[in-house]
Amino acid sequence: MALRSAVMVWQYLTIQGDGYVFEVGCLLRRHRPAVTVHGPIKYALEKGGRFYLQDEDGREFKMAVIEKVLTQPSTQKPAENAPPQN
Repeated sequence: MALRSAVMVWQYLTIQGDGYVFEVGCLLRRHRPAVTVHGPIKYALEKGGRFYLQDEDGREFKMAVIEKVLTQPSTQKPAENAPPQN
């Protein structure tokens, strides 16, 4: 009886979106996402952190969001009751 070893391969991508940079990853099964570095891609982010990527061949990949970074810091005004900053 032969033993089989299971090898799990993950692929990680950094995707710059509208106001955010996403670090996402997926477990590779049959195909790697066909994407071009600095090229346009289609993606969707749902509530609960579900991230879907559609590659250049039209295949859809469900990915895990590792990190979500705001690219443009918010320009909030200081609170009116806050003490003056010197």
